[in-house]
Amino acid sequence: GGWVYNMHFYTRTWEPYVEYAWTPLPNLTVTPGVKYMWIQRAIEAPINQTKNLLPAFYNQVYAKTLPLALANYRLNQNWSAYAQYASGMLTPPLAYFQEDNPQKNVVQPQTTTNYQVGTVYKTNRFNADIDGYFIRSRNLPVTVANPDTNYTDPATGKVFSSPNDTITYTATGAYYYGVETQATFYLGGGLSLYGNASRNYATYEKSKRRIDAIPGSSAGYGFIYDHRGFFASLMAKYTGSYTLYTASAPSPDKPLPAGTLTVPQGGFTLHDLTLGYGEKLRQGAFLKSYKARLQFNNLFNRDVILMKSAKATAGAVNRLTSTYNSLTPRGVFLTVSGEY
Repeated sequence: GGWVYNMHFYTRTWEPYVEYAWTPLPNLTVTPGVKYMWIQRAIEAPINQTKNLLPAFYNQVYAKTLPLALANYRLNQNWSAYAQYASGMLTPPLAYFQEDNPQKNVVQPQTTTNYQVGTVYKTNRFNADIDGYFIRSRNLPVTVANPDTNYTDPATGKVFSSPNDTITYTATGAYYYGVETQATFYLGGGLSLYGNASRNYATYEKSKRRIDAIPGSSAGYGFIYDHRGFFASLMAKYTGSYTLYTASAPSPDKPLPAGTLTVPQGGFTLHDLTLGYGEKLRQGAFLKSYKARLQFNNLFNRDVILMKSAKATAGAVNRLTSTYNSLTPRGVFLTVSGEY
């Protein structure tokens, strides 16, 4: 018969920006700019959503000036090259305020500095692009299972951890870099072939170790059809292998404890199918257009189970005490929409 919680949470933003397109040469456009990001997070809670249900009235302001620059050079009518620089900011989530004394939880916003160079080629039937990127992230939050709440089964001696009890660390920084490409080729009659691929790397700045659970590669391919109201697509998406560790460091900036095992996990491919029809109706009709779409996610109903947290016993990976995530099975969705 009482309150579970009584909380109002507000996010107020102000983001003025300015940019200017400068053409020093006929084929070259340089666009510098700057954005000022101001974000206020405020909580007004007579009963905060915490264990002790104490009141909390607190606000925090995050502000940063974010410069950007883009250069684009047209090599010929169909081909161009570009380079860009940008910076960004991501404020801490609401969960950091759902504490008895949120003013003591001083968490710096995550910031990024981004660099990208690439080239784009486009004709009536074919378009493609390839680029390389480098992202430097500061104040990177990293969440791991709380080792102090592990449970040891007295009958078997096995150690279990709760995936719902976690600890969040802040890494000084991390590097993300790689290459990515995509292309589309129009075969005719409304049918196009599509493909994309990427190779990705992610490393903690201080400890120089690979960031766990981030796929090292990805790819997608398939066909797209759109002709006389009928549309369809069959797309395959490959998610590459990733790495887990059987122990956690005191901080992402520190090396892993001695004896920690590296556990690589294999990649997987899922397929999605979309079928549909849409039509614009005659002018003056009550219904201007309609569209029906039937979508199959995970078309072949693959049973994919991914290791989430790796555990070790006696120097070997213990797959019984490790935790897992299961991807959703086949999903079928029918959507019908109309425009009045």
